[in-house]
Amino acid sequence: MLIPEAEQTLAESLLRNGSAAPESYEALVQALLSEHAFHRPRSLDGLFLIQEQRESGKVEANAVVVTVDEQCVHPVSLSFAVSSSGLGAEGSCLRFGQRNVNAPVYGSPQHNQLVNTLLASLSPEFHWSLVLKRGRTGWARDDA
Repeated sequence: MLIPEAEQTLAESLLRNGSAAPESYEALVQALLSEHAFHRPRSLDGLFLIQEQRESGKVEANAVVVTVDEQCVHPVSLSFAVSSSGLGAEGSCLRFGQRNVNAPVYGSPQHNQLVNTLLASLSPEFHWSLVLKRGRTGWARDDA
């Protein structure tokens, strides 16, 4: 799925239902990683939503994704606002992975620690390996 399609699916879910299925989040994360982080398409084996806070037209969510090849878990933090066009709004942000940290194996004690950290705060203090921000013209890396 391409980024605009994934944004539209997530946006429609949020506007229609007030919440979105984990598959909608996973589709957007997968599309963004494929285009901006050189992950191959369908490199994720699932997204597990840990925490979600919704407001009108906006969602803040923490999750872990499992990679197909390594069966490792990576943290994800997504702030997604819906624009009037039904896509992601300027200022939406995706944070993925931890810089300089080996990703824990699915089901390990480190995996559980990661989940507990994501439960503790909607804005976890990680050194993120990838930060993408949505501007007027689309998503771009924020290397600041």
